Amino acid sequence: MKTLLLFIAFLLYFKVMLYSQVTLYSESFETDGEGSRYTSNTYSDCLTFNNPDFFLRTNINPVIPPSFCTTGFGTALTSLQGSWFWAGEDIRSNFPAINSRPPGNITTQSINISGYNTLTVSLYLATSNNNGTRWEWDDSLNIHASINNGAFFTVGRFTGGAQFGGDLKQDLNLDGVADGATVSVANFTQYTFNIPGTGTSLRVELDFDMVGGSEEIAVDFIEVKGIVAVPVELIYFGAKQAGNQVQLQWETASEQNSSHYVIERGDENFRFAEIGRVESAGTAHSYNWTDLRSPTGVNYYRLRQYDLDGTSRLSSTATVDFKSRNMEVKIFPNPADGYAQMNLEQEKSGHIHVSLIDMSGMLKWENAYDLEKGSHQIDLPVEQLLQGIYFVRIISEDGQAGNAMLVKG
Repeated sequence: MKTLLLFIAFLLYFKVMLYSQVTLYSESFETDGEGSRYTSNTYSDCLTFNNPDFFLRTNINPVIPPSFCTTGFGTALTSLQGSWFWAGEDIRSNFPAINSRPPGNITTQSINISGYNTLTVSLYLATSNNNGTRWEWDDSLNIHASINNGAFFTVGRFTGGAQFGGDLKQDLNLDGVADGATVSVANFTQYTFNIPGTGTSLRVELDFDMVGGSEEIAVDFIEVKGIVAVPVELIYFGAKQAGNQVQLQWETASEQNSSHYVIERGDENFRFAEIGRVESAGTAHSYNWTDLRSPTGVNYYRLRQYDLDGTSRLSSTATVDFKSRNMEVKIFPNPADGYAQMNLEQEKSGHIHVSLIDMSGMLKWENAYDLEKGSHQIDLPVEQLLQGIYFVRIISEDGQAGNAMLVKG
């Protein structure tokens, strides 16, 4: 138990060191940010036509646009993130003619993303009581992103679920066809989308393209987050038994201002000591290093990577247990988002058990496989995991064991 607690504490430290997620932008609409934090094409036809079509910031719930209008949302919204939010009904309007207005638009100010990667944008979304009857195939809410003032590209979409009116649903593969979950009626629910790539600046655009009818939609609390980029992008670190020695291997995808690596070995009580040093290649590189001492029992290995300015960072931990032979296990991609695959070498045919454990020690998933001798690839259930670090444990029927770290980005 003591070893497990120390291991969990190390994982928490490792997460803070290499995978700290930072909020780069947030918009709650609690104050009017028009022209400063965002721009929009807000309007209300109640002001001139007594027509209940609108696209505006409001704190009225159920939503009724101000001035002249007496009708609005038919349902009060729940799980608000504050008092104010953004709401719209029949945004492209049908008065004085169908589609007489352009799609609704909210675009953030330029967001500084220098030094960050693994970018995400999230928002809270709700619909009123006409969900299930008014959302056609050509109705959509599109989440766009622009990096370094380039063209906007789609990172998320919701679209109507029927030709002549249905639910508003997620479009998971962004092909214009509803294939995801139904947006919860009236209850603000958070949705998060990955933004591929990075750069120095980012803008996020919400495009509300509701064509005619009376679609009622609301959004709240938009956030952009990123993970602090590190000078060295370590894509793999592992250790395996080689006779009475341990062979360490690691691979980098990039190296910037990197000085050297220090190899540290720890015992069963997680007491680590330096045992070797390797100079950085300065670019993407594969490294090999051998621990020539004849270890016994359980041994833990990790890298401490040093920048030119003396700053250091720790890698994940690899385990070698000399009480049993070890399987070589690799996970790619790592960090992972919607997909990850575990690659392992099976020395002979037999039964293995794979388990996935979170940082609190709770079992999140397990499965058993009958495998032939040779190389195998096993898909891991990344989509169902929350962001964080997980411990993958593999045990075979003949006593072989394997360990790996999985980071859900």
